[in-house]
Amino acid sequence: MKEIAWLWIARGVCFAILVSLLIRNAETGKMQILPIVMAIALVASFVYPLLQNYRRND
Repeated sequence: MKEIAWLWIARGVCFAILVSLLIRNAETGKMQILPIVMAIALVASFVYPLLQNYRRND
Protein backbone atom coordinates (compact mmCIF):
# COMPACT_ATOMS: atom_id res chain seq x y z
CA MET A 1 0.00 0.00 0.00
CA LYS A 2 2.93 2.33 0.66
CA GLU A 3 4.02 2.02 -2.97
CA ILE A 4 0.64 3.30 -4.11
CA ALA A 5 0.85 6.31 -1.79
CA TRP A 6 4.34 7.19 -3.01
CA LEU A 7 3.19 6.84 -6.61
CA TRP A 8 0.34 9.30 -6.04
CA ILE A 9 2.69 11.73 -4.27
CA ALA A 10 5.12 11.51 -7.20
CA ARG A 11 2.28 12.07 -9.67
CA GLY A 12 1.12 15.13 -7.74
CA VAL A 13 4.62 16.63 -7.64
CA CYS A 14 5.11 15.90 -11.34
CA PHE A 15 1.75 17.51 -12.16
CA ALA A 16 2.57 20.62 -10.10
CA ILE A 17 5.95 21.03 -11.80
CA LEU A 18 4.35 20.47 -15.21
CA VAL A 19 1.72 23.16 -14.58
CA SER A 20 4.36 25.65 -13.40
CA LEU A 21 6.51 24.94 -16.46
CA LEU A 22 3.54 25.36 -18.80
CA ILE A 23 2.65 28.68 -17.17
CA ARG A 24 6.25 29.85 -17.53
CA ASN A 25 6.29 28.75 -21.19
CA ALA A 26 3.05 30.62 -21.84
CA GLU A 27 4.59 33.78 -20.38
CA THR A 28 7.79 33.53 -22.43
CA GLY A 29 6.10 32.25 -25.58
CA LYS A 30 8.74 29.55 -26.12
CA MET A 31 8.02 25.84 -26.12
CA GLN A 32 10.55 23.69 -24.30
CA ILE A 33 11.10 19.94 -24.34
CA LEU A 34 10.94 19.39 -20.55
CA PRO A 35 7.16 19.95 -20.17
CA ILE A 36 6.51 17.57 -23.06
CA VAL A 37 8.69 14.88 -21.46
CA MET A 38 7.03 15.38 -18.07
CA ALA A 39 3.56 15.16 -19.62
CA ILE A 40 4.49 11.89 -21.32
CA ALA A 41 5.88 10.53 -18.04
CA LEU A 42 2.73 11.55 -16.18
CA VAL A 43 0.46 9.85 -18.71
CA ALA A 44 2.69 6.76 -18.69
CA SER A 45 2.45 6.55 -14.89
CA PHE A 46 -1.32 6.15 -15.28
CA VAL A 47 -1.33 3.91 -18.36
CA TYR A 48 1.42 1.43 -17.38
CA PRO A 49 -0.33 0.05 -14.24
CA LEU A 50 -3.55 -0.30 -16.23
CA LEU A 51 -1.73 -2.30 -18.91
CA GLN A 52 -0.14 -4.52 -16.26
CA ASN A 53 -3.53 -5.14 -14.67
CA TYR A 54 -5.07 -5.92 -18.07
CA ARG A 55 -2.27 -8.35 -18.90
CA ARG A 56 -2.58 -10.03 -15.48
CA ASN A 57 -6.30 -10.65 -15.99
CA ASP A 58 -5.78 -12.49 -19.30
